[in-house]
Amino acid sequence: MNNVIRFHGFLGNTNKDILKLEKEKLEELGFQVSVYNRDGELYNSVFDFMDVNIVSIGFELLKTIIYNGLYDILKNYILTCWNSTSKNTDKYFTIEIEDISTINGKENIKCKVNSPLTEKERELFIKETFGLVNNIVNNNVNLLERSKYYDAFNAHVFEYNENEKFSEMDVEQRVKELKENGKNESL
Repeated sequence: MNNVIRFHGFLGNTNKDILKLEKEKLEELGFQVSVYNRDGELYNSVFDFMDVNIVSIGFELLKTIIYNGLYDILKNYILTCWNSTSKNTDKYFTIEIEDISTINGKENIKCKVNSPLTEKERELFIKETFGLVNNIVNNNVNLLERSKYYDAFNAHVFEYNENEKFSEMDVEQRVKELKENGKNESL
């Protein structure tokens, strides 16, 4: 699975042809690309919003793309995926990088945004995501200890904040706070 660039999301009616063209560009370069439209799916879990619209890519494949000077093509594909989502879900977007090499073994991360971003802000989000991966590989980021929620997400979860930076979500602490406050809102 790590040699495939996957996009799962709620696709709107616009930009589908552009998304198809961007997918074909990557496939012409020899990459496998999977697009799955989640339209009509129901979500019942408090955690479901995490992956409403998600692009997933393996770390080794990401390195290959960047080392071959294809960053802009990947960035354009991710932006096209994002711009192809339905308007009621486009503020929820996640980029997942799988099997990042760390001193503690392989780790997965999910970088998510839950608020509307402009096109420039979306580009910066992508750039910051790949910068975060680089910092993790170079041991410049201390990942939180895996908790029972790591298995639910299958990743360390990072939130993009208004300062255009990432911080790792302490899911266990967030759930505890919600329980203490008697709130049923999503994370």
